[in-house]
Amino acid sequence: MNLLKSVANISFFTLISRITGFIRDIIIAAKLGTGPSSDILFIALKIPNFFRRIFAEGAFSQAFIPLFSELLVSKNDQQALAFARHIFYYFLCALIIFVLGFELFTPQIMYIFAPGFTQIPEQYAALISLARITFPYIALISIVTLINGVLNSYKIFIPGSIMPIIYNIGLICAIFTLTNLTGDVTKALAWGLILAGIIQLLIMLAILRSKKIKLFPQKNQQQSAQFKKFTKIIIPAIFAAGIIQLNSWIDTIIATLIPNAVSYIYYSERIVQLPLAIIGISLSVAILPDLSKKIKKQDVKASHKLFTDSINLGLFFALPAALGLFFLADEIIATLFARGAFDQNSTLASAAMLKIYAFAVPAYILNKIMLTNFYAHQDTKTPVKIAAIILLINLILNLILIQIFSYLGIAIATLIASWCNILLLYLLLNKKSYFKATEHFPFKTLGKILFNNLIFAALLYVTSLMFSDFLTYPNIKQIILLCLIISSALICYLISNFISKTYSFSELKNLLK
Repeated sequence: MNLLKSVANISFFTLISRITGFIRDIIIAAKLGTGPSSDILFIALKIPNFFRRIFAEGAFSQAFIPLFSELLVSKNDQQALAFARHIFYYFLCALIIFVLGFELFTPQIMYIFAPGFTQIPEQYAALISLARITFPYIALISIVTLINGVLNSYKIFIPGSIMPIIYNIGLICAIFTLTNLTGDVTKALAWGLILAGIIQLLIMLAILRSKKIKLFPQKNQQQSAQFKKFTKIIIPAIFAAGIIQLNSWIDTIIATLIPNAVSYIYYSERIVQLPLAIIGISLSVAILPDLSKKIKKQDVKASHKLFTDSINLGLFFALPAALGLFFLADEIIATLFARGAFDQNSTLASAAMLKIYAFAVPAYILNKIMLTNFYAHQDTKTPVKIAAIILLINLILNLILIQIFSYLGIAIATLIASWCNILLLYLLLNKKSYFKATEHFPFKTLGKILFNNLIFAALLYVTSLMFSDFLTYPNIKQIILLCLIISSALICYLISNFISKTYSFSELKNLLK
C-alpha cells in the first residue's frame, strides 16, 4: 500500500481544513469570547457532529467500508455498487425519521445534553432554537460520508479531505454575510452550517459523476444477505461509537454546570484536534480499506506490517505534537484567540486545559489506529465492551475530580481514561491474536522515536523559559515568534531523527510502495 503517500495527501488537505478552522474560531472568539452565547453556540454546533460521529463517520463507515472493499475484491464493481445503493436507500430513510424525531423532541433532548442551561430559561430557549436549525446538518453530512466511503474504497481520498474546508469557509462567510440578516452571530453560524452542508453534498455528487460512479438510493432484494451482514456489524458498532462519543459528551454535560467551561473545553480541544485529524484520522482512513483487503486474503504478515507501520508513524508525529502543545500552550492560545472579547482570563483558562489535553494526544491517535484493526476484522463488539468500561471510568473520574480541580478536573479525567482505553485495546488485540507486539513490533524504531522526543522536550523547555514574557508581546510579534519557535523546533526534531536514522531511506521507500 502507498501508505505514506496516502496519509500525506489526506494530511495536506486536513491541515488546510484545520487552518481554515482556526481562522473560523479566531473570528468567533473575537466576536463572542467565552460566555453564555459562545457556550450555547458550541453545543448547538456540536450536537449534529456528535451524532455524525456515531452514525456516519463512526458506525456506518466501520461497517460499510470493510464490506464494500470485500465485495470489490471478491466480486466486482457492479455488485459492490448494488450493495452501496441498497444501503443508501435504508440509510436515507433512517436519516429522515431521525431528523424529524429530533426536531419534535428538541426541548427534551436538550434537557439531557445540556442540563446546566435549564436553570436559565432565556439561555435554554436560545439553545433549543439554535439546535433545531443546526440538526438537519446530520442528514447532509451523513450522505457525504457514505459517498466518501465509496470513494475511499477506490483509493480516492482527497475529496473527503476537502469537505471540512468547505464547512469552515461556509461558517466564516456566514459570519460576515448572514449576521446582518439574522441580527445575531450565533444564528448566522447556525444557518451557515446548513448552507455548508448543502454545498458539501453537491460537490460530492459532482465528484461521483466525474468518476462515473453511479451511486443513488435503490432498494434491491438481491442484496438482502449482504444487508443482514451489514446490520449485524453496524448495530454493535452504533453502540460502540455511541459510547465513545457519549464519553466525550460527558465532559460537555458536566461543563454546562460550570460557568464558561464549555468554551474553555471547545477552544483547547480545537487545538488538540489538529494533530488528531492530521495524524490519527488520516492514518485510520488510509489503512482501513487496505487492511480489510489483506485480512480478507489472509495475508497475516502484510496486515501486521501495515498495522505496525501505522503505529510507528503515528507516534513519530504524535509525541512531538503532544510536547509542543504542552510547552507552548499559553503561546498558542494567546496567538490564536486573545483578541476582542477573548480576554486574558479566557486565555489562561483555555491554555491550562490544553496543557492537560496535550498528554492525551498520543492516546487519541493510537486509539484511531487500534480501532481500525478491530473494524478491519469486522469485529465491532469488542470496541463496545471497551468503550463501556472507559465511559464508566471517565464518568466516575469527572464526578470526583471536578470537586477538587473545578473545570480542570474534566481534562484530567479525560487524560486518565484515554490511556486506560489504549491499555484495554492492546490487551484485547493481543488476546484475539489480531496483533502481538512481541512478535511483530519494530521496537528499535520505537526506541529511537522516544529518544529523539526526549531531546525535543528539552529544547522546548529551554525555549519556554527564554520567552516567559511571551503574553506581554504585541500580537504581530507573538505570531512571528511562535512560527519561528515551532518551525525551528521541528527542524531540530527532523535533524535528530535523520542523525539517529529512525526511518532510513530504504524504510521510507518500502512505505511508499
